[in-house]
Amino acid sequence: MFISINSNDLNLLHFLEENISTLTTSILLKETNTRLLELDFTSSKSDIKISSPNQEILTISKPFHFTQIFNKINIFQQNYCVNIGSIYYFPFLGTLTFNNNKSLLSETQNHILCRLVCFKEGIEKNILYKSIWPRDKDISENKLDTHLTNLRSHILEFSNQRLNFKTVKGSIKLDIS
Repeated sequence: MFISINSNDLNLLHFLEENISTLTTSILLKETNTRLLELDFTSSKSDIKISSPNQEILTISKPFHFTQIFNKINIFQQNYCVNIGSIYYFPFLGTLTFNNNKSLLSETQNHILCRLVCFKEGIEKNILYKSIWPRDKDISENKLDTHLTNLRSHILEFSNQRLNFKTVKGSIKLDIS
C-alpha cells in the first residue's frame, strides 16, 4: 500500500505524484527508514522502463495511455513481498505465504500489518488507529489491542510463528527478523 517513486523525467514524476494516490489504493511516501515498494521510472525517447529491487524491469513504449503505467505499477504491487521471519507477506494482496500455504488477511488485519511493516521504527498507536477507523470520534485502545491480538493469533495458527510487538511511549513496532 506504500510506495516510493523516482524518475529521471520531472514531468512524468509530477504526473505520477499527482495521480497515484487518486487512481490506485497506494499511498506515496518520501520518508526514510521505511519498508515500501520502490519504483524507478527511466524515460527515454522511445520508452519508459520501470524497475524495482528484486523484480523484473517492465517497459512501456511511447506514446502510451496513462492506464498502461498504472497496470505496470499494479504488476509490481502484486509481486512486492516482505519477509516476516519465514513468512512472505504481500501487502498489496493482503496475503501471507508459508511453506507453500496461503492465508488471506482481513482488510483490517492487512491495514494494521502493512503499517507495522512499513514503518521500521514503529508508528504511534493513535495514528495507526485513526488510519484504520478515521470516522471514530474517540480512540479505543481496547479495539486496536483486540485487532492486534487477533492478527497475532491468525499468524500463529497459520505458521506457528509469533509476531513480536513492542510498545514504547505510545508507539508500536513490529520486530522483524
